[in-house]
Amino acid sequence: FFIFYFFSDLRGSKLTGTIPRNILRMSNLESIKLSYNNITGSFPSGLKNKKTNLVQKKQEFGEGSFDVSYNPYLNFNDSSSCDYIISCSYTESETLICPQCGANIMGVWVVPEDNVFDLSYINVRGQIPSYILSLTSFEFIFDGNDVFLLDDLYAEALCDAILSCENTLISPSLCNKCSFAFLGNWYGDSDTEIVPPVALKSGNIPSAIGFMFDITKFKIELIDELFGTIPYQIGSMTSLTEIAIHGTTLSGTLPTSLGNLNMLEIIELESIYQMFGSIPTQLGVLDNIKQIAFSNIPFDNTIPEQLFFPESTLQELIVFNTSISGTIPTTVGVVVSLTYLEFNLNDMSGTIPSELGYLVALVDLYVKKMDFGGSIPSEIGLLASLNYLDFSFMDLEGAIPSEFGQLSLITLLNLQNNSLVSYIPQELVLLSPDTLFFIDSNDVMLADEETVDDICVIIKSCYDTWIAPSLCAKCIGSESLTPSASETLLPSETSSEIA
Repeated sequence: FFIFYFFSDLRGSKLTGTIPRNILRMSNLESIKLSYNNITGSFPSGLKNKKTNLVQKKQEFGEGSFDVSYNPYLNFNDSSSCDYIISCSYTESETLICPQCGANIMGVWVVPEDNVFDLSYINVRGQIPSYILSLTSFEFIFDGNDVFLLDDLYAEALCDAILSCENTLISPSLCNKCSFAFLGNWYGDSDTEIVPPVALKSGNIPSAIGFMFDITKFKIELIDELFGTIPYQIGSMTSLTEIAIHGTTLSGTLPTSLGNLNMLEIIELESIYQMFGSIPTQLGVLDNIKQIAFSNIPFDNTIPEQLFFPESTLQELIVFNTSISGTIPTTVGVVVSLTYLEFNLNDMSGTIPSELGYLVALVDLYVKKMDFGGSIPSEIGLLASLNYLDFSFMDLEGAIPSEFGQLSLITLLNLQNNSLVSYIPQELVLLSPDTLFFIDSNDVMLADEETVDDICVIIKSCYDTWIAPSLCAKCIGSESLTPSASETLLPSETSSEIA
């Protein structure tokens, strides 16, 4: 669990589990600070009978050496070691005989004279302990604290004892007193999914979500007045498999603590226009990640190369309408698990890397509406599983690779609005007649009248190209699609030669 010598300061270290009993065997131990963790179980008993420096310090200076405050699941079933505890505030003590606290209930649960526990706005955190049900004559005020009801079995009985829980994590759906709208509990219909309640109109994501270790899905959608940032404590929700946040006014950056979520499979952020910063490189260490999607978010910097490594499980990567610049990392070619890849409407530039040809499982490939130039790599023709290919609205030059004729499963081939200058390769006659081929606004033409009918059957649009309407049955009678006689298609070809 942990190792001590003389002094040990482990406050806020995300510790879990129990305090081992053999800690009492460490004769040199003088001070332990364990506050702000998630330690569970019972505090080890029998300390007063041990010959440790903890005991010696108590005897010499009259003060304790254990600080275990802010561990909401830690309890004290034996008061024999209480003399050596500096603070046990905000723990789940179940003892009724603590001399340190001078009251029936330890720490924050001191019994008030008027039988009303007023705990409002004092930074109480974590689960409301079910044992307070035994205090049948008391009532509670929890306003302004990150407290929640973990067990629905006790929810109704606990709510009967709660006078007020405004601005907490307690679910309105569990409480018959909460007809007003407040932050509420972020649990959904099950104990594995966390979503904002219907009653939520505004507020922040509470940092106390870090206590929700068993939650697997975290979803927020279309809440215009959800302010603040995604708290760093989300990195403590180590059971998360999915994060989906759509259409909010959250701001700030993505926390690097996302790299702690090794069970995470999906992260999908969309239309969060006040978020900024970079895509965290820490996403590249996630062993189970399958889908990364960032759309309509003003992220900047570049695509992290750390996202791409041979052992990656990544299947879908979407970066759409961001301020990300730079080019597509060539290392993307090693992620052979990729089936969907989209870079669309970003500030990226450069050339299309030939390494994309190594993505043998790729089904959908979209690189469009960005400042990409150069030629189309012939290696793209090696993507035998490809269904959709869209390289439209860029500044690609050169020829259409004849290797595209090998894309036997292709159903969409969109190359419109580029600067391609070439004949349409005859190999495209090998494609399915159901293929949708868009070639508008390029300097391309048909090379061979013998194959014109076979080529034209897959061309769905060829406006503003050199393809002659007189050669194509679908174009007869349309507006002129050919350049004027004075224009030049290729350095060695003129419009008169085409005719």
